[in-house]
Amino acid sequence: MSRRLAILPCFVFASLPALAQDPEEEKPEGPEEKPKDEGRPGNFEGYDAYFEIRDVKYVRPKGSADPQTIELKVNVSPHVPRGTKIHLGLELFGLPVEETDYVLKDENRTDLPFTWKLTKRIATGEYMVRTHIHLDKQTPAVQRLIKQNAKVFPPKSEPWSWYAKPPIKVGSKDEEAQEASALCEAYTELMDKLIEHLGQLLEKLEAAKKGEELVKDGTLDKDAFEKYVLEWRKGQAAIQKEIRALPIKQEALFLKSQSAFANLQELGKMVAKRGVQEQKVVSDKYKVAFYNPGVQDFGGRYQYKCDKEALNKKYQNIRTLVGCPEEPAEGEGDPGASPDSPGGEGAKAEEGAKPDEAAKPEEAKPDEAKPEDAKPEGEGDRGGSPNAPPPEEPKPDEGKAGKKSPGKKGADKKAPKKK
Repeated sequence: MSRRLAILPCFVFASLPALAQDPEEEKPEGPEEKPKDEGRPGNFEGYDAYFEIRDVKYVRPKGSADPQTIELKVNVSPHVPRGTKIHLGLELFGLPVEETDYVLKDENRTDLPFTWKLTKRIATGEYMVRTHIHLDKQTPAVQRLIKQNAKVFPPKSEPWSWYAKPPIKVGSKDEEAQEASALCEAYTELMDKLIEHLGQLLEKLEAAKKGEELVKDGTLDKDAFEKYVLEWRKGQAAIQKEIRALPIKQEALFLKSQSAFANLQELGKMVAKRGVQEQKVVSDKYKVAFYNPGVQDFGGRYQYKCDKEALNKKYQNIRTLVGCPEEPAEGEGDPGASPDSPGGEGAKAEEGAKPDEAAKPEEAKPDEAKPEDAKPEGEGDRGGSPNAPPPEEPKPDEGKAGKKSPGKKGADKKAPKKK
């Protein structure tokens, strides 16, 4: 015990000089010198840049069957042996989209021309070029030369990767416009299928509530009702399956609209859940057991509201995400939809009304005005005093409040009429 205590002070004092910093070794003041930006910091993985893009030219295809083409001029490090196969990959948002191989044929290393003909049509945008040198894909002679130069090609970093700069711009202005139109069309078509399918169900269930369909002698026709519900769910499952296939059928569009795609899948679940809710209302009305058949690809699990307002909001949000132009109010909704379906209530403008004066489902009605907007006479002021004087009568030119209705740009709420 005493021996350990005797050694301890020596250890402490012997360590103190090591903790002190030599004044001569102090770092100079000012910002540290950063390595040159060559796609990532130099020597990041123990090796430097070996592939550099000097010039890029995108060639638009002449016909629909012709490939998109990228013409490059590149520089390659002199440390890369002749005959090396360099793997090139195009990435959009970090996801690989297209790939090819470039072989270093001779001793030239500057302004090397390379024509890259893409094997499939890709979306417009800026792509990063990521390179790899895979040792096992080289000839034996090249492998031997690479292994001999372990300082330039550290074995632990194989396959040696690099992000070449600058990014490659793919697509012309005309192609961007065509793509934007196709993107909006693809998403709107799928959304309209969902909403139309829901409208058919709501219309049928509304007739059942009134005893006009699927009812016999005041009692729900169980067989006919269950048959209709099963067929509707199969149709809904088919639409949801079609939505999930979008990344495969429209890969280029999907890569540029992943947020919209996630919302589109949610819209499918919202429609399915709304259908289940309305079916339960009819079952409860006629006091029959709830029919819940299992159908493959039918997904109705959604934890948030899926009423008309929520569906309308989701629909418009998706159109905004994919860059669709604003629709006139008279074109909203489906003519055959139930009054409770998205756009079914007030979808058409009144006869003689201007397009911008069409009924808007999201605009508050007079009896739905919020307390902060306006209050009827006799309900007190904002302070809550019951004896407060009634609000002043609005002047003729103040018939509209200045607040905008959510989701409708430039639309004003109407002030509630005095009761």
